[in-house]
Amino acid sequence: MSRFGLIAILGAFSFFVKIAIVTDHFLPRIGGAEYASHCLATALADRGHQITVVAPQLKKNEPKTNYSIIRYINNRFFPSVLARSIAVATSGIFHKPDIIHAQLIAPAGIGIFPYSRFMNIPLLVSPQGADIHTFPAMNYGLLLNPKYQFKIESLLKRLDAVTYSSRLMKKLLYVHGFRGNHAYYLPNGTVTGRFHHQRRQQLRRSFGFADDSVVIVAVSRYSPIKGLVQFVQALNRLPSNLPRWQAVIAGSNVQNLAPQIEEAGLTAKVRLIPNLPFEFDDSGIPIIPSPAIADLLIASDIYAAPALSGGFELSSADAIAAGLATVIFDENGSKDFIEDTSAGIVVPTNDIAAFANALSTIIINKQLRSTMHHNALLAAPALDWKAIAQSVELIYQSILTTQGNKA
Repeated sequence: MSRFGLIAILGAFSFFVKIAIVTDHFLPRIGGAEYASHCLATALADRGHQITVVAPQLKKNEPKTNYSIIRYINNRFFPSVLARSIAVATSGIFHKPDIIHAQLIAPAGIGIFPYSRFMNIPLLVSPQGADIHTFPAMNYGLLLNPKYQFKIESLLKRLDAVTYSSRLMKKLLYVHGFRGNHAYYLPNGTVTGRFHHQRRQQLRRSFGFADDSVVIVAVSRYSPIKGLVQFVQALNRLPSNLPRWQAVIAGSNVQNLAPQIEEAGLTAKVRLIPNLPFEFDDSGIPIIPSPAIADLLIASDIYAAPALSGGFELSSADAIAAGLATVIFDENGSKDFIEDTSAGIVVPTNDIAAFANALSTIIINKQLRSTMHHNALLAAPALDWKAIAQSVELIYQSILTTQGNKA
């Protein structure tokens, strides 16, 4: 079966599973890993499964969800392995989990592995980025720390089931010791229903985008590993004779790019939208993508994904759902999805000239942009969280069936 085979088979079967999703990052903290865990739990619960999220203790009111949340003690005076084990055991007082799904190798996977082995509960571990990827020039990645490297590689040698979001991630899992029987492709997702394509022209006018302007957008927090500095450098290399274009960079602390943009003489071409406020639903859960970001993506033409390393970014899934042609570095975790669906151009990581050339190619070639838009929209349904939940069901069934055969 191809890497996308699991995603393509939808509704092939229905069965009930008791699942403990273990994570070290969760709501109300807001980030990619937190929201991915919440969306997966919600979609699985909607399909009738009994879901318990096991997460660090919370001092605020618990958000209202359609799944259970159990918090574990999270301080340096209480062993983390014991804390997670007690929490999962608590979740199983009446219903022992059929499977444990850890989000991140470290610390969640490492912390829950002893309990899963002792209780003979299958464990699936989903790396997300820094727990398996590295970028030494920026000291990015847990594997650059000898202590974490030992722990991660020791766990990988003992695991039987993992997911990966790119071919590079899969390769790195095997390089660092994984030899288990189960390795499955699993991207992060989005909510395709939040993208209102019929409002595109209205939204372009509301953002002040000229009809003849090609709009390039990047959505990311400001951090060296996110490559926004490289993106600005690429914009500065665009030829002066290109059709009319403009760029928007939206995300936390992107105002830090202002000096570089001014120095490059791009102030009139690049708009910064920093620190957009989060919007919440009636249950107090953040809406991601927010309506403002979804609207911005719909109003744009090209998505820039300049992250230098990491897992499958939620913003890349959002860009696919918006139908944007994407330019992406080849160590970005969502690169394979863009490449395999012909929804963009992949260039070597940190190659500023190649990134600029790819942007130029798409700006110039309206037909190419239209084709990539069409390809992105065709691929988008596979990235809806409802479809991903169905893929995860297939993964769980495969693991549990194998486990049953061994019993």
